[in-house]
Formats: sequence, C-alpha cells, structure tokens
Amino acid sequence: MDDLCGGNKICAIGFFEDHLDTLRDSESRLAKWWTTFAHVAVQSKKNREPFHFMWVNGKCQKDFAEAFGIGLFQMPTLAVYSPSKQRYATNVGLFDEENAAAFLKSVLSGSISTAPIGDVPELGDECSFDEIQEVTVGADGVAEDDEDLDDMLSEILSDEKQQRDVLEKELKSEQKQSKKSKKKHKSKKKKSKKKKTARDEL
Repeated sequence: MDDLCGGNKICAIGFFEDHLDTLRDSESRLAKWWTTFAHVAVQSKKNREPFHFMWVNGKCQKDFAEAFGIGLFQMPTLAVYSPSKQRYATNVGLFDEENAAAFLKSVLSGSISTAPIGDVPELGDECSFDEIQEVTVGADGVAEDDEDLDDMLSEILSDEKQQRDVLEKELKSEQKQSKKSKKKHKSKKKKSKKKKTARDEL
C-alpha cells in the first residue's frame, strides 16, 4: 500500500466490485467502470491535479473499503485519501466522469470537507471468483440462482394470468346480465304497445 499510496501523496482510489479477470470482457461492468476511472485520471493529469490514481476490488478488500466508509452497496465509487494527514473523503452519487471529476475538484478547493481516518488495513491478495460470490451472498443474506429467479417469474406470471381470467369472467357475466336486462326492457315495451292497441280498438 505504501508503494501505491504513501508519504505525502494524495490518492484517488476507485472502489469496484468485480473480479479482475472480467476486464477482458469490454462489455463487463468492471471494464466500463475502469474506463470511466481511466478517463477521469487522464483529465486530472491534464489539469495538473496532484492525485495518484489506484483502484481496488472492494469485495475482496472489504476491510480496506470499510475503513473509508464504503460498503458493498456503495460501489462503484471514488475516495480521496491523504496518508500523511490521515484524512479522507468519499464521493456520493452516480459514478460517472462528470461527477467523479467534480468531486476531485471540490476536495482540492475545500468545498467538500475531509474526515479523519484511523488505521487503514493492508491490501490482501486478489480474491477468486468463488470468494467474491461468497462475499456477495453474505451481503445479500441469500443467494438466488437463475432457476430461483425463473421460478419466481413463473409464479408472478401465473398469478397475473389467473387475475386476468377472473376479470374476463366477471366482465362476460356483466355483459350477459346487461343483455338480459335490455331484452326484458324491450319485451315490456312490446307488451305495453299491444295493450294500448287493444284499448284503441275497443
């Protein structure tokens, strides 16, 4: 950690949650987050901002992330850390180039205040895919596979179909009742006309 962010450096740390190997897929979440982070870093360098950029897998480095007040549901995000001053600030809101760049400028200008930080845990080794899945399950409290989601969706669709069937039956029943009522009304009118004609003849 000291090699990446030590001494008088001011570090901008990206916290993401997917395995490093997913970077190979340009459509993966991590690839898109990393691209955003890289663009922010390039622009920051052009603006001669004093940040040293690094990123970590927040699911693997859970203790490290929590030291910056970042839980599993706050990622992806960005934090600024000054080891020499033992202070930090964490970005809040959507993780995109505009928001991240504005956050860094606000920290430098002092419009976003920093908070004290205690001992920052050392970074561990990169997790395996299975270890990341275990962390995710622990955070959610339950693991739902594709079959579970399919079953749940089938139940919802089945319930909706039953509700539609009931409504259709009720609608048809109401239409039948309405037709019967109209027929009775017409029948009464015909009888009334016949009686009137008979009286006129008398």
